[in-house]
Amino acid sequence: MRFQGPDCYVEIADGNSLSVEGDGLVEIVTDSGNVTKLKAIHVPQISSTLISLGRLLKHGCEIKHTRKSSFNIVHGEIILFKAVIISGTCMGILSK
Repeated sequence: MRFQGPDCYVEIADGNSLSVEGDGLVEIVTDSGNVTKLKAIHVPQISSTLISLGRLLKHGCEIKHTRKSSFNIVHGEIILFKAVIISGTCMGILSK
């Protein structure tokens, strides 16, 4: 991971901002074994890796709604991961 500097922040659902400490690549492995590498950021106060929805769209991914508060992130015909919206926050669930 590479240090980002002191002015990079992420705003979370409650309106607070958390400092971004670095970035790097994450590998997403699908049920079929396909591997996709995406840039992600590291925020020490959050236990999960953050992947930008804008970055997913730029990478050629699409959002396919499955229910009112859930959707799949797909690349071509491959589901990279599933996501649900809980209290206004999007939570990705790896498909594997």
